[in-house]
Order: sequence, then C-alpha cells, then structure tokens
Amino acid sequence: DDEDWLISNPKIHTELMQKANEITEGKLIPTVKLIKAWKRDVCKPKGIKVKSFHLEMLALKLLGDKKIESLQEALSEFFRNSISYLEKPCLEDPANKDNCIDADLPEDSRRALIAEVGSAAEHAEKALALENEEKNEEALGEWQKIFTSEDFSKAKNKTAAELLALTIST
Repeated sequence: DDEDWLISNPKIHTELMQKANEITEGKLIPTVKLIKAWKRDVCKPKGIKVKSFHLEMLALKLLGDKKIESLQEALSEFFRNSISYLEKPCLEDPANKDNCIDADLPEDSRRALIAEVGSAAEHAEKALALENEEKNEEALGEWQKIFTSEDFSKAKNKTAAELLALTIST
C-alpha cells in the first residue's frame, strides 16, 4: 500500500550523515551503531516498535553539528536530549520536511521508549561522572545497565571505551 511509504531521499540522508560524521570527527556513525545495538538489546525484546531510521535521524539532529569528545559523552547527550523529541510526534525528515519520521510509532511504544531512554540517560550520566572520578569499574557497571548484551556484561578488565568499540564491531 503506497500510503505506508514516505517519499524521501536516502541519498540525502547518507550525505547528511557523512557530513555530520566529519563534523563530529568520525564519532557520529559509531554512536549511531551503539544506539542501534541498544535498540536491539533493550527495545526489541520489550516489543518497543521504534525504527532504526528514527533513532538515526534523531542522533543526526541532536549530535550532528557539534564536536563529540567521546562515544560515552555522545551517548549520554543523545539519551538525555532525546526525551523532548520523543514526547511529541513529528521528527522532521531532513530530506523531506513534509515527512514526519515517527508518525507511525505506536503510543504504547512511544511511552515505553521514553521510559527506556530516561533510564539509559540516568545510567550514562552516572557512568560519565564515575569515569571522571577514575572509578572505571563502577562506570563500566553503569554502561552494562544500558548495553545488556552478553558480550558486554561478561567483559572484564576493559574500559568502557574499549567495550563500546567492541559493541560497534559486532
């Protein structure tokens, strides 16, 4: 049914993402991969019907025009600032301003997604604070509450940055 499809332009999305990745010194695309890993590990098992494209475009909007110091800071900022965009439908498609990317996100999924993002934001903030205090093992514990995959939760003797890098490669 043609009504289910949005008229958009994937080439523009790709160009915008590549340009934003340059602005962020190569950190936006790895951050998006981590967000998609979070979606796979947290949202999918709970039946939260959010599309990867929605999270990708939200990351582009929130992070795509600034310098990103670390993947940890990017994730923290993404989770912290996403809620205001998730609370009200209509994240604009940068390739077609008439499109509302999240129009088909069911209300129950939207509410559950907001709750999960809020929880991830709290853990990411705690993890960053602990990292700044050089309490790496405790920080890692906070990241493990966000990234629940078995690989991440079983990891020992690695920093959060090393584990996040491993998560991207899987």
